[in-house]
Amino acid sequence: MNQVSSPSAAAPKEPDIGNRKLDNVLAALPEGSVAVAVGVFVAGVAAFGFLSVSARALGPSQYSDLAALWILGFIAGPGVFMPLEQEVARAIAARRAKGLGARPVLQRAIILGGAMLGVLVVATTAVAGPITSHLFDHKGVLFLGFLICLASLYVGYLGRGYLSGNGKFTAYGWLVALEGIARLLPVAVFAAAGWASVGPYGLAFGVAPLFAYPLVLSRQRRLTSPGPEAHWGELTAALGYLVMAALLTQLLLNEAPVTVKLLSTASQKALAGQFLAGLVIARVPVVLFQAVLAALLPKLAHLAASNKFKEFEATVLRLLAAIAGLGVVAVIGATVAGNIALHVMNGPKYSLGRGDFAFLSTASIVFILALTLGQALIALRSYSYLSIGWLAGALGFAAAVAMGHALLLRVEVGFLVGSATSAVVLGALLLKRLPRTSEAQRRLQERLREAHPVDEVPTVEASPTASP
Repeated sequence: MNQVSSPSAAAPKEPDIGNRKLDNVLAALPEGSVAVAVGVFVAGVAAFGFLSVSARALGPSQYSDLAALWILGFIAGPGVFMPLEQEVARAIAARRAKGLGARPVLQRAIILGGAMLGVLVVATTAVAGPITSHLFDHKGVLFLGFLICLASLYVGYLGRGYLSGNGKFTAYGWLVALEGIARLLPVAVFAAAGWASVGPYGLAFGVAPLFAYPLVLSRQRRLTSPGPEAHWGELTAALGYLVMAALLTQLLLNEAPVTVKLLSTASQKALAGQFLAGLVIARVPVVLFQAVLAALLPKLAHLAASNKFKEFEATVLRLLAAIAGLGVVAVIGATVAGNIALHVMNGPKYSLGRGDFAFLSTASIVFILALTLGQALIALRSYSYLSIGWLAGALGFAAAVAMGHALLLRVEVGFLVGSATSAVVLGALLLKRLPRTSEAQRRLQERLREAHPVDEVPTVEASPTASP
């Protein structure tokens, strides 16, 4: 008779390989990523809903005009105001780490961001004619929607920096989610009412988020307290380089559909709308990666300030490996099922080939790798290196497009070449910047302190964490 072992006597089981891989991926993510990921997921679904509903209601030709507004908004807005978010988050987190009140920093940031918005509005208005004629097909209401969009992005990115610096990542997720929902709801009403004019959709894109932000920010009003006076250098020392790098980043990410719009002939007008519709699907991983970006910079900045450069490098390498592994799955999925998803989301009038999805999804994953390397350089305050890396990518895109002939293929290859160029250059510059000896680490620490003395973070646990 065979003896049956009791559970207590059973040999310990080997840990499941799949679970270990999942644990490794999760361990590579900074704290706060999961909380923000929920908000980013909701915002992503809402964005897809906005684009899908608009595409069906307007048709490819008018949708290409709305697509131009969407893309232009996410070149100029995040390109200018995302650096403000990053600097506000860094400055507030640094003050929190030292037990200093951050209200003076926030007050300075509001004034600085308002000035940036004013300059952007004036500069954009000065070239309103070419923008309206070449990108919006002479629809002035879309230009008005663009100006309002800039104001809403200023408020939104300033609010994100305020929440991120205080470690309120759940509230951060709500802010991002409600921004997307606020854009979706009105266009759903327009489509249900049978409105087929692009104007109301463009205005909803710009105005709607302004109604969503107070719902979150009004509940988070007392996160900062009075503290030492904030000098402009606490926020502006690197802002010029950051704005340049962010504009180049957004340009590389979004210049493909703009290029299709500008290079297409009258008979190819609808092609720009179809291309953006497919690009939205291929770039799903880029949208989801926003959750990691929100928490990655504070973590890397804390490690650098704490002289933990080995842990800094290991964190970056683990995240790069996780992105590469998940990226293979994403590319295969987009190549096989991308066109099916495009038909489901936007209708039978929209179609792209498998080769198009393969190029676009691969370029998107490579772009994420470049983003990760760029965040590491920001944490080390290598802002000039960051600008060099993204400038190299933009030039790589332009060179690849100039050498091609077929409209979509030359732009798709350009996106891939540009992303790969940025990733390689940023990686090389990061290796150059990372200190390899104790003496090099000491010199880097001194330079970091000289650049921002208030950022001397103690070695105790000080990195922002997700709120309950």
